[in-house]
Amino acid sequence: LFRSEARLRAEQQNEKPPSNRPEFSIVYRAEDGLEQNGFELECYNDNDMDRNLRGIMTAKEQEERNLLREEEATATEKALRGKTCVVQVQMPDAVTLGHKRLKVEVSDECLRVECVMRTGPPPYSPLTVWWPRHFCSALATAEWDAAGGRLVVSLPTDPPETFDAETAFKMELLDAVFD
Repeated sequence: LFRSEARLRAEQQNEKPPSNRPEFSIVYRAEDGLEQNGFELECYNDNDMDRNLRGIMTAKEQEERNLLREEEATATEKALRGKTCVVQVQMPDAVTLGHKRLKVEVSDECLRVECVMRTGPPPYSPLTVWWPRHFCSALATAEWDAAGGRLVVSLPTDPPETFDAETAFKMELLDAVFD
């Protein structure tokens, strides 16, 4: 069993050893300030995943499972309507290292955070957080709290009411790029 010097020192001093994965939290904030833990959404509660992976579900069980997934999608849709998704990524080691950069990519499908080092290995492996449905990444914001080593990304779960997909994109430009 091989251990790094930092891990050995942390174990000897009864400290938490450094982790290669950044810690993160997800909350969905309503306009009135009430927050819901993102990990408590119905879409993330999959109790019979093992049975599905082993392939031992009967056709009747599979049909029941499909109906349950539809109900979960409806419940998730209701829970997210009109809220703002706030993701906080704790990366305290990124502050203490020299020559560091954070690469943050936000799309309608996911958030990807990567610590990019000019020299040496990064202190964290890349983190990808998939949204339970499409969000409005065009209005996303990201803030870095250097003192706390925390990245805060927020984005609305719904597009603005004035958003019109037909007029939001210049079709002649898209046609020129993708032809």
